[in-house]
Amino acid sequence: MKQKTIFELKTTKLMAEYLDLKDELLKKVSYSEGLKKVIADEVGHFYEEFCGNWCKMRFGHYTADDADVRIGDIRVKFRGENLNITVGLAVNPASLSQNYKWTEKERQLLAKAKRYWKNCAGYCHLYDYDELKGISGQLRVLKNSVEIVQEYTYSYKEMDLIEHANVCTDRLIIGKSGDEDVLLYMSESKF
Repeated sequence: MKQKTIFELKTTKLMAEYLDLKDELLKKVSYSEGLKKVIADEVGHFYEEFCGNWCKMRFGHYTADDADVRIGDIRVKFRGENLNITVGLAVNPASLSQNYKWTEKERQLLAKAKRYWKNCAGYCHLYDYDELKGISGQLRVLKNSVEIVQEYTYSYKEMDLIEHANVCTDRLIIGKSGDEDVLLYMSESKF
């Protein structure tokens, strides 16, 4: 009986220690997730100024080198321990090459995309970016597999961030014009 009581006391004490440690770990995990969110928000604030900017560049094999392209969306998020910066670009549907023989469904979707593009042309942001992205997804699975929205992700590892990698940079490569890289800072606001 005495030995049973000793084991019960040891188990109870260890369980109490475990629960204290578990609470402490939860606090630290919550704090570290909060810090990640604050870091992503700070980096996101830097990139906000580029949303809606225009540039001239090639958009895949669908356009010439001088197509009108806008930055529709920039998202900054942690995925695990990596900080990912995703830049979403949309091309003016009127800039697509006329060499394609469009199906009826593609013509309808492109006409809809042109309306969305025109609606946003006079604004500082591409407010209909999500709609254009949806149309791009539908166009991608049709005969010509055309895209009017493309997203590029730049990833920074935890050690990059610790070793002062320049995360807030306007030198991200977002495309090509001829043989030249088009960098994020080359985009400009028309407003």
